[in-house]
Amino acid sequence: MSWDSATGLVELWVNGYPLPRMGLKKGYSINPEASIVLGQDQNQGFLGWVFDINTSFQGEMTDVYMWDRVLSADEVNLVWNDQAVSNSLINWSSLDYEITYYVMIMPSLISG
Repeated sequence: MSWDSATGLVELWVNGYPLPRMGLKKGYSINPEASIVLGQDQNQGFLGWVFDINTSFQGEMTDVYMWDRVLSADEVNLVWNDQAVSNSLINWSSLDYEITYYVMIMPSLISG
C-alpha cells in the first residue's frame, strides 16, 4: 500500500499488481512518534486503544517495508521480485517490538 499526503492518493498492490486507486486524508502527516500495528484492528475504548483477539489477523505475513516516500511502479515491482529498494524505514533486525498473544517469528519459507 502507498499513500501520498500531498495528493491523498492511496494505492494497494497485491501480488505485484495495483488495485483501483482512491483518495484518503489529503494534506495529513504522520506523527514521527506514531506506532505501527500489524494484524490488529484498533478500537478506541474507555481506557485507550483496545486490542480484540477476535478481530486479529490469522495467517502469515512477510516482507513488510516502509519508506518515507511513494515508490514508483518500477520500484514496487523490484520489491515484488525480491530486489532491494534502498532506504526502508523499518530495520526488522534492530526494531524494538512487542508480541501480543500467540505470535511466532520464523524464518521465511521463500528463498531469496
